[in-house]
Amino acid sequence: MTDTAPATAPRGRRTTVILASAFVIGLALLVGIGALLVNVFTRKQEAAITVVRIVDIKDGETDAAVWGQNYPREY
Repeated sequence: MTDTAPATAPRGRRTTVILASAFVIGLALLVGIGALLVNVFTRKQEAAITVVRIVDIKDGETDAAVWGQNYPREY
């Protein structure tokens, strides 16, 4: 009886390690998918924001100050 008890102990540890590894991998995948979904949602919100036109820009306008009124961060 004592010979069979040590043989089952490593098998039980191996199962525990495999289950713990599967849990950690699954948790990492869940966090990764969640981060991806948050990123996609953020990008969709950014795309929905339209440019506020303060000044109408005529075709061929080359003055950077006129463009800077509509696009202040880029100016």
